[in-house]
Amino acid sequence: VFTPSCAFSSCHSGTNPQAGLDLTASSYSRIVGVAAMGESDETLVVAGDPEASYLLKKLEARDIQVGDTMPPGGQTLSEERIALVRSWIAAGAPND
Repeated sequence: VFTPSCAFSSCHSGTNPQAGLDLTASSYSRIVGVAAMGESDETLVVAGDPEASYLLKKLEARDIQVGDTMPPGGQTLSEERIALVRSWIAAGAPND
């Protein structure tokens, strides 16, 4: 979900990703159980708890403390892609 939607050169990959958030395939340890970088005091992905996961809040445009809905520019991810992220988090955010 993240690679085609978020992890490209102008956003969440490379040497200087937006908001310090790398969403490339090797980003697991940098998003699960980790606080949002400088943007919020919330945890990006709370394994097993989609409602508490700030990354999902940003994708769903709900309860956002700082910044914009992701992706920016008014074009949100499809409901199917967001449902995949929600399901992954609810399943304990396995590293697969």
